[in-house]
Amino acid sequence: MIRNIKVRFVVCLCLLFPLTINIKAQVFTPSNVALWDVWCYYHDGYWTGKPASGRLGFGFGISVDGLNWKQRPSPELDWSGQPCPYDEIEVAGVERFGHKYYAFITAYGGPDKVFDIPTFTADNPQGPFKLSLINTRILPSGLKNGWFPGFFQSPDGMLVSHFSMTPARIGFVTLCSMAPLKRPVAGKDGAMRLVWWNGNNALKGKKHPISFADSKMTNDSQPVFVDDTLDMQRGTILEGVITFSKNTQHTPNGIILECNGGKGVAIEFVSSSVTLAGKINSDGSNFEPDQTINRELPIRAKAQFRLLVRHGLLELYLNDYLFNIYQIPGNLTGRIGFLNGASGISKPGMWTMTLPDQELPK
Repeated sequence: MIRNIKVRFVVCLCLLFPLTINIKAQVFTPSNVALWDVWCYYHDGYWTGKPASGRLGFGFGISVDGLNWKQRPSPELDWSGQPCPYDEIEVAGVERFGHKYYAFITAYGGPDKVFDIPTFTADNPQGPFKLSLINTRILPSGLKNGWFPGFFQSPDGMLVSHFSMTPARIGFVTLCSMAPLKRPVAGKDGAMRLVWWNGNNALKGKKHPISFADSKMTNDSQPVFVDDTLDMQRGTILEGVITFSKNTQHTPNGIILECNGGKGVAIEFVSSSVTLAGKINSDGSNFEPDQTINRELPIRAKAQFRLLVRHGLLELYLNDYLFNIYQIPGNLTGRIGFLNGASGISKPGMWTMTLPDQELPK
């Protein structure tokens, strides 16, 4: 027999536009401009829903039994004292870590019409939620680089799921893939970051040994490619250690993925806290970074890297922290290598993923 159990339920309702909510017999009736496709439930918190004031936000309500709900004012979003810089927002996930509540907000708009996922924190479930000033964007900016992260309590603890858009399309429809699950970590600096979930190690299938001849381990600017041609549709995992040069004039080391037509994509390891991703020629020339990630972490002399590639998408982790999510603009040849003659790279290892060999439509 179970006695004296009191459960406090929380639901956070995703909204793109202001709405009015009528609560009658636990039935929520949105206006015709509301987005009700996502509900976020919390083990010890609240339900949300009534931005009828005209400002962008998300709804809020509370229940002690999960059946009877009371409407509450929408939590205030504090954009560091500035007006909201976006035209549309949704709340993707809210969860409590310690004595803080963290909210992921998916946002679109502004002068540059960007897609962002800023993180907010609050001391109470009713808010106000304040914009996190450290590692503000939990995923890289851009809709095609990852979207809609949400918390969920798994048998292995709290995890985060999100989706990424593949380069494949059927007519006007872009195909999306579920991204590898990630572990949310609230740091001592108060910032939320996503890290590698060890359950993803089940993705490692056949191992491909990698070794470099001494003649290749140089400071040459040319990339060094692995001999094997890999199945990038099925998926590849590349791991190793990068030692950062103390020479500030040294070109950063990194990873290169070859595409057809002498093109490619590269990720440069600027430091243990900063990476760059972008297009590059397969000979290592003309690097054009269009994604900069700074996780605002302590600078280390070395970092363990982990790269996942499948279906034209990649994810990069340094010291288990998520850095880049990037949609590859081109058809991969299956060749993967290291920039600058693999200088600073050690202990490389590579695996084919255990996922089925599935080719996406062209």
